[in-house]
Amino acid sequence: MKKFGKKIAGFLLTAVLAVTAAFPVFAASKTAVGKIYLTIDSTVGLKNDSEDVTVTPYGDNTDLYYVDNIYIENNDGNGYTESNPPKITVTLEVADEDNYYFSGTASKDFRLTLSDSAKNGYGKAEYVKAVKKNDRSTVELTFRLTFDKKTTASTTSTVKAPTGVAWSPNAYGTGTWSAVSGAKYYQLRLLKDGSLTGDEFTIYGSKYDFSRLMGTSGSYSFEVRSVKSTNNTKSAWVRSGEIGSYAAGSWKQSADGRWWWDYGDGTWAAAEWLYISGKWYYFREDGYMATGWITLYNKSYYLDPVSGAMYKSGRTPDGLYVNESGVYVPGM
Repeated sequence: MKKFGKKIAGFLLTAVLAVTAAFPVFAASKTAVGKIYLTIDSTVGLKNDSEDVTVTPYGDNTDLYYVDNIYIENNDGNGYTESNPPKITVTLEVADEDNYYFSGTASKDFRLTLSDSAKNGYGKAEYVKAVKKNDRSTVELTFRLTFDKKTTASTTSTVKAPTGVAWSPNAYGTGTWSAVSGAKYYQLRLLKDGSLTGDEFTIYGSKYDFSRLMGTSGSYSFEVRSVKSTNNTKSAWVRSGEIGSYAAGSWKQSADGRWWWDYGDGTWAAAEWLYISGKWYYFREDGYMATGWITLYNKSYYLDPVSGAMYKSGRTPDGLYVNESGVYVPGM
């Protein structure tokens, strides 16, 4: 047992000596590039959709390596904020891999300097990490461009949400809203009976015709949010009121004089709005046309006591004001 132990000890000592001897040979055959000095110029997160990043080496050893690639890590369309500034990875390569190598990967091994123009928007280029690859001939350096506090408000603040979100009273199925200053575009999504009907999509402008997407009966609403032009920051979603699907079928009257809508396929309108001959009507859960004041999802509407047509953009017989979507507006 003692003899076996001596053999193991001897083997380990030989292995340690071999590894120890290998490094001086590598070090002697190649020269370390030394500390890396880089100047960063960029407008990412400062200008609309910018992907402009320039990284320039400076110092006495710039002929020993070069910038091979620059990649924005978090350019995911969600915009940049003070807590999520642009994060960039730059790939550096030695000019002669037979004679030079990158040595250190700690923050002290790099000096990151902002260009004069970049200082107008960023506070600093902050080291994140560095990884050596390809037998030390490659180093991938990752850094953040933190925003200057003087410009944080203008570059990272949230954009205002749209106002006046409503269905157009003049064009069935067309959603409208007020344009938002600083918004590049808007994202929309359609809901039926309170549930999403598909994916969100992007448009430019402040109205959209949803009618082609409203082919089945139900109560429809839409949601819209703003996307800021400078950094893609998104506002909160704002939802419209509800409207019913465009009516196909015919009016029917019960023996007691109440009206209902016959779809012609054995079904009838119930618990939904219908747009019929240019006017809106609401049918209760029992299928009969509603009249007078009704409240749906915390919004009140007034329906003509005889025809059932919804009032809009004016005053009801009792002097209360309803907007273009028919919703009662207190205090007006």
